[in-house]
Amino acid sequence: MTQENCNASTPTRNQGFVPNQGTTLEDRSVSRLPRVDIIEHEDALTLEMDLAGVEQSGLDIHFEKSTLTVTGDISSEQASKLRPIFCECSCNSGTKQQYRRSFTLSDAFDPQKIEAQLRNGVLTLNIPKSEKQKARKIPIKVRT
Repeated sequence: MTQENCNASTPTRNQGFVPNQGTTLEDRSVSRLPRVDIIEHEDALTLEMDLAGVEQSGLDIHFEKSTLTVTGDISSEQASKLRPIFCECSCNSGTKQQYRRSFTLSDAFDPQKIEAQLRNGVLTLNIPKSEKQKARKIPIKVRT
């Protein structure tokens, strides 16, 4: 994969990837920034992330120091089936492809209760709000 036949080293708007150039072809990787829908509910936050080509065995969800990081490796078999969105050519089979996205969570959420489900290339994360942060109805006392 050279600069002449692939524009992976020059990201443009809305392409959603970050190239990581290694010293050899085997060390090269391309990280894609997956599309995410973030939905806030009364008692939780739901993230729906498109991870086409990622299987459960290639998925890592990690929480450390208020940062939630999702990394999904695209298997070489799946990568060959995906239409490249960042190259004018077929990316070399020596290029490792993955999705990677990080989120900073406030204390309003309980990271110990995060639930994840991968279905048809869509990762759904349910992040419950901590008990002290959940919305509650405040009763109004009427004085006469």
